[in-house]
Amino acid sequence: MPYDGYNDRELNDMIRPIHHLDADLTNVCFPTPNRAFNGAAWSAYPKLQHNTNCYCYALGMPEMGNAQPGSLIYAEPSYSDIGEGFTIFNEEDVRDRVTSDGLIMISEDEALSGDVHAIAMTVATDDDFHFFLRDADGTWSDKMGCKAVQKNPHITIPSKHALTDRYKKFAGYYTIPAQGIDYTPRLSIPAPILRLF
Repeated sequence: MPYDGYNDRELNDMIRPIHHLDADLTNVCFPTPNRAFNGAAWSAYPKLQHNTNCYCYALGMPEMGNAQPGSLIYAEPSYSDIGEGFTIFNEEDVRDRVTSDGLIMISEDEALSGDVHAIAMTVATDDDFHFFLRDADGTWSDKMGCKAVQKNPHITIPSKHALTDRYKKFAGYYTIPAQGIDYTPRLSIPAPILRLF
């Protein structure tokens, strides 16, 4: 791992949530088709694992932190509630928010092809949603809230295999367009850790 003279504890302490976001300081997240599973990078540092979620993981950019669909570009002067704006929603609301972030809905054939950065979305009956990322081996991994990233060898077709007792509805496949999508970083991560991604 690239330490640049820092030990793991120092690097972990350098990871900090950004509570005062600047809408003018945006980054671009580009698609990465056929990305190899990299769960260890997301779990190596407790502060990184605790401050990232399934949406951030599926997009493949840890600096997004706990960003929610529809708020990748944050225009308010202060940010504190990771669940802000999601007390009541339906599947259509989340789809609208994902597409407003710049993601494009794609067919299942495209998502399973390995030619695009494929993301799958499921929706729960209790006002929640969850995202999965297609890995290079054709399976789909995910990150449940602040928990560790998990590889799911049994999920090869999310519309059939990713549904659970809680997440009962499949809500489509998405990809990041070639020009990328803009986002406001919510997590300050030192360069040696970012290189792991």
